[in-house]
Amino acid sequence: MSERRKKLINMAFVKIDKTGDGQLTVEDLKGVYSVKHHKKYMNGEWTEEQCLREFLDSFDTPNEKDGVVSAKGFLYFFDLTKFIR
Repeated sequence: MSERRKKLINMAFVKIDKTGDGQLTVEDLKGVYSVKHHKKYMNGEWTEEQCLREFLDSFDTPNEKDGVVSAKGFLYFFDLTKFIR
C-alpha cells in the first residue's frame, strides 16, 4: 500500500476516533455515521447502537469481534494488497 493511501486512511481513522484513544467504538461512531436510513433501524427492529455495532464489526477482526477497532486493524481493512498473491 502506498504511503499516500496509508496517510489518507489514518486521517479518516483520526476523524472518526472522537475520544482520541486510538480505538474506534460505537461511541466514536455516534454523530459521525448516521443510521437513519438503515433498514432495520427504520422498521424498529434495531436500535442506533445495534446498527453502529454492525457497521463497526465490518472493520473488526473476523474471529474477535469485540466492538473495538484499532488503527492497525482499520488500516488492514483497507489494505487491498492482502488479496493480491
